Amino acid sequence: MRANSWLSLGVGLIFGLVACDSKSTSDAAGSKLDRHNIEKSRKESDAYQTLATILQQLRSGEIDDRLRGKLARELTVYYSNASVDIQGLDAGREFLSADAYAETVADVCKNRLQAGKSIEDVQAIIGLIPYGGNRDSKMSQVYSVAASIDFNKTISTLKQIPNEDLKSATSGIERGMSKIDIPSLQLLETCGADSETITTLRNAGVSYLGQQANKAGVEYLQAMDPTGQKGLWDVFVRGYAHSSPVDAAPLLSANKDKITNLVDISREIVDGLVKINPNDALKWIENTIAENQSETVYARAINGWLNADSVAASEYVNAMPLSKARNLCVEEIVSHLNSAGDKASARIWLTQIKDPKMASEVRRNLGL
Repeated sequence: MRANSWLSLGVGLIFGLVACDSKSTSDAAGSKLDRHNIEKSRKESDAYQTLATILQQLRSGEIDDRLRGKLARELTVYYSNASVDIQGLDAGREFLSADAYAETVADVCKNRLQAGKSIEDVQAIIGLIPYGGNRDSKMSQVYSVAASIDFNKTISTLKQIPNEDLKSATSGIERGMSKIDIPSLQLLETCGADSETITTLRNAGVSYLGQQANKAGVEYLQAMDPTGQKGLWDVFVRGYAHSSPVDAAPLLSANKDKITNLVDISREIVDGLVKINPNDALKWIENTIAENQSETVYARAINGWLNADSVAASEYVNAMPLSKARNLCVEEIVSHLNSAGDKASARIWLTQIKDPKMASEVRRNLGL
């Protein structure tokens, strides 16, 4: 190992030990605070001694996988303490694989964040994660934890992240997005990040508001310039569809002209509506979706209804007027019966598909 690496490790560890010893004995014994400090100092001293012993063994040539694993664990334990200087953490690089060292450093970052440190406080430690290997995934994990704790503070550091790390950091922030509101989205616009990053996080934030059925998202979108709304209504209503399909349905109905993937999102809303009331779901389709766009939405509703009440769903389809929508719904019944092992009934229903080409394809695909 390089001499200066060991020197920095020694200085860092000894400095931490001395600081802990002086802290535990600085006040008069007997108070609750003193007892707490003494116990804290003892634990930190023990962690230091354990780590120092492992490093001494490694320096003497006693290197095996068991000892390497122990080194990774003890480095994490010792340096997760936010009061310990990070000098010396890079010494683990000498004995650990790049991936194992990256995981150790990332764990130290996450532990410090969870202990109350901010993303700014751990940025110097993040810089120790080696490039290549699993750096991207570890960067993503760290920023996910940071965003889940303080989204606003985390996005304020975006402009300081090197370009090569921005994608993984952004991915982590997306996953950790759990405390976002309209002010957070507004702050995002002025955080200094590039437009692609802002767009990615804005979309994720708007989707999150939809998933939380946060009606303030409607006002946020309506206040935006029409050109800036592109695609945002889609992600918002789609998020709403998964959290509250009953509320998502009228939301889509009132903003159809702003939705770019009307059919896809309608199908997702219907997935939820049909579980609540299939007839209401079908009425909503009839009143909301144009006939030339509704065929696959009807079929999606029938698919869900068949799983709950196949008899009622079949009766509804049987009463439908001849149309492409009816053919697609019949196909759902045929597939349902075939999957249930009732091939005889499936063949009977197959005759109700009045499009010969479509009927032939269904017969071939299902082996009927």
